[in-house]
Amino acid sequence: MLALTDQDAGVALVDSDTGALGTVHAELLSGTGTKTATFAADLIAPESVTRIAEHVRGRFGHIDILADIAGRVTGAVISVYGRS
Repeated sequence: MLALTDQDAGVALVDSDTGALGTVHAELLSGTGTKTATFAADLIAPESVTRIAEHVRGRFGHIDILADIAGRVTGAVISVYGRS
């Protein structure tokens, strides 16, 4: 994620844990001037996903990259742009 901030990307952070959200937000802002927005939400609920997407588009104008870096992956292969 920090590589994105080096490219002057805006970063929207979403987490149901507001404490963790605040910590990551503070780390990103520390001396970088990164454009960030934070949203507390439980993304298990489909309506939360829709609401957050609307807020992010409203704040940044568009979404270029979506990185789901929450949860666990066990015994699975993650594919990026069709490559494993």
